[in-house]
Amino acid sequence: MSLHEEAVQALGYALSKKIPDMEGRGFIIGTSYGEIEVGADEGRTITRAVKALLERKYAHALLRCEEAAQ
Repeated sequence: MSLHEEAVQALGYALSKKIPDMEGRGFIIGTSYGEIEVGADEGRTITRAVKALLERKYAHALLRCEEAAQ
């Protein structure tokens, strides 16, 4: 499996499993100084931003896979 295919698989998993989990249960942000707990209601804006970022990365990785296949 190529590097681009691995990225597509990992990003697809994040979009299908991790984002819905963030939306439903909240999440923890880890820093060098400790963790920040974010509830589902509190984290909607962050979750939307992360989802948009992952969607852009996913689209870019798919494009790279298609280019490599040609």
